[in-house]
Amino acid sequence: MSKKIIIISPIEVKWLNETRSIYLKIFKSLLNSEILNVDNYKSFVFPKNYICIYFPIFYAGFSKLSYNLTFKRVKRYWLVDNFPTYNEFHNYTNLSLKVISQSNSSIAYLHEYDMHDYATSDFKKDIVDFYNSYLLTPGSELFDFEFCQNISKPDIPIKINESVNNFLKDQRKRIISLTHVIDLQDQKNMIFKKKRFLKYACIGAMYYLRREFMLILLKRNYLLGFVISIFFLVNYKISSKILPLKYRLSWLKLFQKKLLNNVYYCFICGSTSGHFVRKYLEVPLSGSIIISPPYLFMKRLGFIENYHYKPYPIEQKMLNRLGNNKDENIPYIRKNCFELISELHSFQARLNQLNESLDLIASNNFNGSYWENGEYKHYSQ
Repeated sequence: MSKKIIIISPIEVKWLNETRSIYLKIFKSLLNSEILNVDNYKSFVFPKNYICIYFPIFYAGFSKLSYNLTFKRVKRYWLVDNFPTYNEFHNYTNLSLKVISQSNSSIAYLHEYDMHDYATSDFKKDIVDFYNSYLLTPGSELFDFEFCQNISKPDIPIKINESVNNFLKDQRKRIISLTHVIDLQDQKNMIFKKKRFLKYACIGAMYYLRREFMLILLKRNYLLGFVISIFFLVNYKISSKILPLKYRLSWLKLFQKKLLNNVYYCFICGSTSGHFVRKYLEVPLSGSIIISPPYLFMKRLGFIENYHYKPYPIEQKMLNRLGNNKDENIPYIRKNCFELISELHSFQARLNQLNESLDLIASNNFNGSYWENGEYKHYSQ
């Protein structure tokens, strides 16, 4: 990759989800890359040829309204040491727009957007039509919209799912289909805890299938797992009201780590839109085994049933056997899944995958990327 890489990231933020911070670290690791933030933008010199990667948070400087809305959101969800003034953000935004417009190619990092954003006309107008950017976001192959289509009360309205699916398919040639990532640099010599007091748990937002699994735990007398799962949700909601953000993020990360380090099997699902959530990477790193619906994206990302995870639903007989503390499948699946994540979904793996796409973008040969049977590939046309 010979062209200069300019990374538009106005401020450093910390969040419970570490995907953004890891991707920023990946961008900084690219050869010939330079970060453009509110501290150094005044001395910025335009290179002749460059590719621009930007975090859309810089939009905060468009107007005082957008600034106030962003500040409110950041204050609630993200930890920022020093949030710039409106004038600083406004000047930075004006320069960022020039950097994007004068670049050979631009790439929008979209992991901070949710399903509802993808379905709005403003999102399509700003990101896609105006900037003509490539989109770093999971492609349509990493969703399984049809998996829960018959659910009477879906987590995300069916119309939004359909709109997002159409958007991703329409933008196929622009999409760099890279999903969540884990940084294993500090975990190479980790030792998994073997003895755990909890057989099953379910963590995260109360999506439809997670509620269903928790009711199974209750009906089949796995009461400790049910209670702990409920407590995880209550803890999240209460801590958001009584703890300052700085301490809440640290506490929630610690609580999740302690829980996962003491459970054998953890249920995960991708809501009724069937998408790859970060917990598919976090849970195996604790030594816990994933229980998940066999979404289509699982196989595409390399996860194989009964080799890397246990498929859901589970019959009572199988549930009892899996709950046996001496289950010989635990170390087998644990090892397989950790190796898969190291090979395909780690920091170094994502860096290599991104470099492949950037080379094609730089040579004007990029037609979109996708996942198939555990391989990151590119469309030929």
